[in-house]
This record gives sequence, C-alpha cells and structure tokens, in this order.
Amino acid sequence: MKHRTIAIAFSVGLLAGLSAPVLSAADKETRQMMADIRMLQEQTQQLQNLITTLRQAEDDPASMAVDAFMKALYRDHPYARKVRGTVAGIEQIRRQDLVRFHQKGFDPSGIAVVIVGDINEDAATAAVARLFGDWASPSAFI
Repeated sequence: MKHRTIAIAFSVGLLAGLSAPVLSAADKETRQMMADIRMLQEQTQQLQNLITTLRQAEDDPASMAVDAFMKALYRDHPYARKVRGTVAGIEQIRRQDLVRFHQKGFDPSGIAVVIVGDINEDAATAAVARLFGDWASPSAFI
C-alpha cells in the first residue's frame, strides 16, 4: 500500500488544521485525529506564544509608540486597547474561558473544510460527512 499525506485545514473564525501521513483517507486513526480538531487543542502553547509576542512588543519602541498614541487618541474608548491584550489579561485566561469561547465561536454553520492531497473527491466528501455530520450547533443545546 502506498503512503500518502493529506492535509486538512478549516476555518471557523480561527484557523485550525491537521496534516498527517496516512495509508488511505479512510484510515481510522487519522479520521479520529481529524475529528479531534473540533476540540480545544494546544491552548497552553498558544497562550505562551501570545505572551512571548506581547513581551517582545514591550521591548519594541515602535509598538510602544503606537500603543501610547492609541491611548492618547482614544482615551477610554475600546480602540485605545491593545488588540492582542495584555500579559496580565492573557495570564488570567483559564481553560474554562477557552472552552466557553470555543462553544460560542466554533459552529458548523461557519466551517470551511479544505483538503489537499492525493485523494478521491467522493471518498474525501464522505469522510468529512462521517467526521462532522453529527456536529450540532452549540445553540441546539441551549
């Protein structure tokens, strides 16, 4: 059996993706990994990366000047806030906050699935339907 690689990316407001070497698009382990993308992943690493980016911006005179200018210009208006937040604010985020955000923002009505690789279109469509066909909107549970 020949090895192939398929790459799947989908966007639901944020970008999530998976690339995996597989024997076939129907490989059970790969299907499970693809389905797991729906769940919150790598939250700690992503938050740490954001904190690193924010700390680097604190050492950048141009970034600091933009922040000061926006604060002086907009004062108490939301436009004065840093787009990416603050280190203190990011450090206060807990897993439950991210789960709640995920439940509100990751909805099947807004999904776009992109599959790239040496695969059969009908098989790929069927695999996506199997993996995500039962994904109900969070509002269906309210």
